[in-house]
Amino acid sequence: MKEDKKCLNVLFKRSKMKNKTKNYKKKQNNNKKMRKTKTKKTNNNKKNNNNKKKKKKKKKTKKKTTKKNKKKKKKKWATIRPLH
Repeated sequence: MKEDKKCLNVLFKRSKMKNKTKNYKKKQNNNKKMRKTKTKKTNNNKKNNNNKKKKKKKKKTKKKTTKKNKKKKKKKWATIRPLH
C-alpha cells in the first residue's frame, strides 16, 4: 500500500509540474503576442508622426521668398569713379 501511495504521489507531482509548465508557456506566448501588438502600434504612431512632420516642413518651404523678387543693390564704387 505504501509503495502504491508513493507512486501515486509521484505521478500527482509530475502532473502538477506539467500543468505549471503549460501555464507558464501559455503566459509567455501571450506576452509575446502583446509585445508584438505594442510594437506594431508604436511603429504606426511613429510613421504617422513622421508624416505629419513632413507635411509641416513642406508648408514652410513654400513661404520662403525667391532671390529674383529681391531688388539688387547698386554697387557704390560705380558712382564714385571719376569721369575720363
